[in-house]
Amino acid sequence: MSTESSPLAGPSMIAVLRGAVDAIRQSPAIIGLFIVSGLFGIVLPPFTGVAARLLLILVGVVIAYRALGGRTRTDSPFLLRLFMAFLATVASYLSVLVGGMALAVPGSIGWIGFFVFALPGLYLYLRLFLSTPAVMIDGYGPAEALTTSWRLMNGSVLATAFAVTLVFVCGLVVLVSLFGIVQSAFVAEIGGVLIMDSFLAGMQAFLYLQLTERS
Repeated sequence: MSTESSPLAGPSMIAVLRGAVDAIRQSPAIIGLFIVSGLFGIVLPPFTGVAARLLLILVGVVIAYRALGGRTRTDSPFLLRLFMAFLATVASYLSVLVGGMALAVPGSIGWIGFFVFALPGLYLYLRLFLSTPAVMIDGYGPAEALTTSWRLMNGSVLATAFAVTLVFVCGLVVLVSLFGIVQSAFVAEIGGVLIMDSFLAGMQAFLYLQLTERS
């Protein structure tokens, strides 16, 4: 069975992961960026740490996109794009937050909530997965970035879902393994964040580069 993407479907899971690896290998600065991201998550208060980590992911997407040979196509100021991308990304994450809240409900009601809210929430998150590069690369506003991502991700949701899940699981494995080896939550969290955030930025950059070339 071929792992290459077909003309009608988006890139395969293997292609998406390989694209992320290529971006990281071509630009080691991504590693340093997300080590800093992990540090921010530890030393800053929870809300501030999450916001700082999210902003560094936005920067990481641009670095990864350029590492893959892409170029930004907007003259919009970088700080303005960063702010707009932050709004678009928060909007896409809200769908996951609503779904996650359903899982906190105990018993059978929680499982009903999983199918009613969590799965649709995950689907919405994946359809809006490219809103960040749409702002950072093309300078779209938040609303246009969300609709652009929705259009581009048609046919790529399943492969991206598997890739994101694999990266999330690997990040957790690294986090737990490092904690077991070094007995340091500090080191373990940096390792987990490094895996998850660097690959998420790489996958977003790769998918946006591939899918905008086809559209």
